[in-house]
Amino acid sequence: MATSTSTVLDGRFSEFAVSPSNAATQRASYNVVSPAYFSVLGLPLLAGRSFTDDEARSAAGVAIVSQSTANRFWPGGNPSGETLTIPTTDRNFLYLHSFHTARVIGVTRDAVPGSLNESATLPMVYYPLPLDANVRQLLVRVSGESDQAVVTLERTLATVDSSAVVEMHSLQSALALQVYPFRAMYWVATALGAIALMLTLIGVDGVLSYVVAQRRREFGIRLALGAAGSTLVAMVMRQSLRLSLTGVAMGVTLAMAVSRLFANVMLNIHAFDAAGYAAGIGLVLVACVIATYAPSRRAAAVNPVETLRADS
Repeated sequence: MATSTSTVLDGRFSEFAVSPSNAATQRASYNVVSPAYFSVLGLPLLAGRSFTDDEARSAAGVAIVSQSTANRFWPGGNPSGETLTIPTTDRNFLYLHSFHTARVIGVTRDAVPGSLNESATLPMVYYPLPLDANVRQLLVRVSGESDQAVVTLERTLATVDSSAVVEMHSLQSALALQVYPFRAMYWVATALGAIALMLTLIGVDGVLSYVVAQRRREFGIRLALGAAGSTLVAMVMRQSLRLSLTGVAMGVTLAMAVSRLFANVMLNIHAFDAAGYAAGIGLVLVACVIATYAPSRRAAAVNPVETLRADS
């Protein structure tokens, strides 16, 4: 069990100004947590140690930083023993009055703080929460089904104080709530993509059907001169695939240009995904091949005698 001033995946963490040793003042998020915070959330310490009960009890001037924070504040160096100073303008923030100057004692793994809209690599500083602090954020690590554990905890706390619990939820439910908008956008984008692909198939089939009709006399002559039907199918498909590849190249170029714009506003999402581009290109080419095959077969089925008579 642990306590903290801010809860994971429950909104933005508070920000403050902090001055690393031998560096300019920078903005960072912070959370004041109990010693068990990292073990409860499964955040491993990559270097140094966690807070002790004595440090929490006395609100000692110590701090733990995230890995990205250590790399940004002290690039290429060892953050252990370095200091973090809070400017006078931010020293009256909640629970920060005891940490005007703090010594870094550990480095923890990067983690998304209060919202999935925030990057896990943003600067993050943790301070020890006094054991007698009046906080309302309680974190409990349970085994088994989280929903059943929530019910059990609610009943247990209600026997002590019926008004003690204002809200209780699992990290899974909090994560699902924040992921929902992304999933909704995913399904909308998938539906629009499916409609676009269907229109592509219809368009390719219509254009090639028109081209085959316009070249009916040519195909009849080729067949009359001894060309095989498979040769006509291969010829039509080669020509259509050349056009398809040209369209794909233009589409990829446009998509990469647009993705540069999205990369500036979308956090925790890789705008440049080689596998995604490859899958998209492959899907479009397969769709074009499928849409091309039927008109190609119709070209090979042209009766040269009837075609020449019709054009005479």
